Amino acid sequence: MNKPLTREQALAALAGQRFDVANLRVQIRIAEQLLERLNDYEQRWDRFVLMMRAILDACERGRLSLWGPKLADGLKNAEDARLDLASRQPTLFPDCRDPLAKFLHTSVRTFSPALWELIGDAVVDDDGKTLVPVDDDGELIYDVSLRRFEINAEEARAEIARHRHDVEAQVRKQRTMLEEAERAVADEHVRQLEKLRTASVTRLAWDKLKGSWLGKVVWWFVEEPLRNLLWGGILALIAIPPVRNAALALLRWVGSLF
Repeated sequence: MNKPLTREQALAALAGQRFDVANLRVQIRIAEQLLERLNDYEQRWDRFVLMMRAILDACERGRLSLWGPKLADGLKNAEDARLDLASRQPTLFPDCRDPLAKFLHTSVRTFSPALWELIGDAVVDDDGKTLVPVDDDGELIYDVSLRRFEINAEEARAEIARHRHDVEAQVRKQRTMLEEAERAVADEHVRQLEKLRTASVTRLAWDKLKGSWLGKVVWWFVEEPLRNLLWGGILALIAIPPVRNAALALLRWVGSLF
């Protein structure tokens, strides 16, 4: 059976519990701030997707070149949005999977096999390499595919949502832990107050009893005789020569120290 805590130990334990509560509140606030940044990131991603969808739709409908002068301004804005997303990603979720990672690290202003895997009308050979189709004259056909882009963009957005769901679950867990910690602190505080109240009431009751006629009777017949008996025992011990000599020797030794 564990020994009951002293008042000092109980207060120390209560202080530790309060520190844990404060620490949990800080962790929750940090997680909530991360969640706000992830929500903002999702909105920025949606704006990037809208820009790219408009560009690719114009390419398909107007049979325009992705890198032609008519789409240059729109493509530059999309590239700026991509770079902004890429710069924010490492501090939000370091582990980033494809196709989101490929979107973030692939320029949209110049051709690359990675870009064409995301937005282009391409074929994949037996070795898994992405190839641009050619026409009858052997010229490369750089046709974009809005459908391919939308499929990859939706998968990339799901990757962002996965990280947001993880943080939301973390916040829910931490809030539950905070509620339990706050309840434990409140219960301990009530117990300490009850102990103080009980001690105070007991002391008050004793003082009141001593001032009453009953307390005086108790003092006369119990407490005072016990005190007298104690002093009598001490005097009797001093009357014994060996004890008296030892006491005197002790007093002389103490006096020699000053």
